[in-house]
Amino acid sequence: MPYIDLITNVKLSEDKQLEVVQALSKTGASVLGKPESYMSASYTHNSSLIFAGTTDPCFQIRLISIGLTVEKCPEVSRALSEILKNLMGLDSSRGYMQLTDPTAERTGYSSTTFGELWK
Repeated sequence: MPYIDLITNVKLSEDKQLEVVQALSKTGASVLGKPESYMSASYTHNSSLIFAGTTDPCFQIRLISIGLTVEKCPEVSRALSEILKNLMGLDSSRGYMQLTDPTAERTGYSSTTFGELWK
């Protein structure tokens, strides 16, 4: 159920958006050690997003993944930063990443929660 949500003030063509979310999905699955079939990723353009008081290219990423450990977070941050740099030219110091374990009991799926499904 990992989900990666990218919000940025960098406007991308539809083809580039798809390339970026596919890279986020593939890399996210790899670094998290989960099948890509479980992944979800999205891109949102927000022209009014600012960071450090400027409208220079910036981003915010929210990644949620059941079981994400604190020890794994630096590796995840590095991997996602590489995508932002290589595909969008974004500097990793121009945004924040919120990396969260929402817990199985607090994650809904198929009219229940993963906590209930995994009992």
